[in-house]
Amino acid sequence: MKKIIYLVVASCLVLMNVSAKRVAKGRSVKKSAKTVRTVSATSAAPMIHLKMSDRVLSGKEKMAVDAYMIAFESYNEKKYKTALSKLTYADNLLGKPTARTSYLEAKICYEQGDYVAARTACAAYFAASPRHDSGYDEMTSISSSLNAYFAQKATQMQAEAKQRQAEQEAAEQAQKEAAQKQQAAIQAAAVRRQQAAAEDAAKLKAQQDAFAAARAANTKDAYMQFIYAYPYGKFRPDAEKEMAVKWPSPKRQLKKNLYGYVDAKGKFVVKAKYDYASEFVEDRGRVGRDGKYGFVDADGKEVIPLVYKSAANFSYGLSAVKDDAGNAYFLQKDGSRLGDKSYKDAKPFSESLAAVADDYFKYGYISTDGTVVIPNAFDVAGSFHEGFAAVGKSENGSVKYGYINANGEQLTDFIYEDARDFQMGAARVKVGDKYGLIDRFGSPITCCDYDYITDFRSDGYARARRANIDVLLDTDGTPWTNVNGYMIQVKFKTN
Repeated sequence: MKKIIYLVVASCLVLMNVSAKRVAKGRSVKKSAKTVRTVSATSAAPMIHLKMSDRVLSGKEKMAVDAYMIAFESYNEKKYKTALSKLTYADNLLGKPTARTSYLEAKICYEQGDYVAARTACAAYFAASPRHDSGYDEMTSISSSLNAYFAQKATQMQAEAKQRQAEQEAAEQAQKEAAQKQQAAIQAAAVRRQQAAAEDAAKLKAQQDAFAAARAANTKDAYMQFIYAYPYGKFRPDAEKEMAVKWPSPKRQLKKNLYGYVDAKGKFVVKAKYDYASEFVEDRGRVGRDGKYGFVDADGKEVIPLVYKSAANFSYGLSAVKDDAGNAYFLQKDGSRLGDKSYKDAKPFSESLAAVADDYFKYGYISTDGTVVIPNAFDVAGSFHEGFAAVGKSENGSVKYGYINANGEQLTDFIYEDARDFQMGAARVKVGDKYGLIDRFGSPITCCDYDYITDFRSDGYARARRANIDVLLDTDGTPWTNVNGYMIQVKFKTN
């Protein structure tokens, strides 16, 4: 029986290969002069009734038949990899795929779910014109199934492509709308800044009049009240310079690695006996020795003893100190406490307000008489500058920052990774890993697309970098570069 199967397969492989070649050339097939015989056989492999020449098979043809038989047996044993390898080998020996090898390859690939290879094998099968092959109907069924699968796949891919395109268009539209909204916000903020410019002019006139009044009074207290009223005003530097001339304070001096203070003639008015000393602020010099801090007056008297773990320079007549027990509170210039309230932390006064922390280390703000002005609700609190303070709240282990005004009202939401003090009407903020500027209305002056922005200098410019280009940024958000002494505006490409 095995011999019969072998003969049938051999004749099938050889005759189909020969027949395909002859049909392809358009020649008629002549009957062999030799005696022909009919071989009929059935087996697990699809067999056909055919006439086979008695001619002797060539060496390659015999090897192809052997390879096919091994492939067929491997298929029955579900050794698909071996079967496919042998089928490829048989095709290479015969010079092209035959109906038999293509049939078996199609079945293997179809059963393995490799539908692309199965479709290719089906196409090769039908290209061999197996008109009387008993596997023809099976291949037709498999081919129809594959065509239906790929048609469905194509429809699905078209639908997915259409959905991706729709999503992309929606994303682009959303991005465009967001950019337009941000640009509109920037333009609206620019209009508000123009309106505020008129208000600033009026405030500047009031500040100028107040400075003129302090000069007319010509007292140290009058000058100090002016500075308290306009801590970041245009005329504060002038007031401080005039005070230094009219009422000079002792200057810090180092002698034999110890600090003291000297008068205008260089004479020590406070002996050099301190490990640390600051310049005089509000008639008091902050001094330290052996890790403890206190204050001296212009005569060298220790008006506040060196008993504090930390102490800040006087501001608005008050100094924030902390004792060895970790209690923070405020001292007046004579060393007396401001009320009896203690805090976990206390920061210097700025614009008449100081940040203080309660027992839960939540920060709020008090006035110079110790009254709570802004409740303790923040995890981080900065000093007030130009009417606003940067404050932070902890969210999921990280701090997000925003701004409040002197009444505790929010200027912005808590959306920034970093927020710096206001300078000249602008504040630096960070979103993600990029920096930008906002105005005193909480609106963006620039988008957050700078790698860094420094403090604003006295000339009104801050150094910044965007798109690997270093620029000078003004408080209106306009980037400039200095070329041979001329300021040239920088135009960045927009995406």
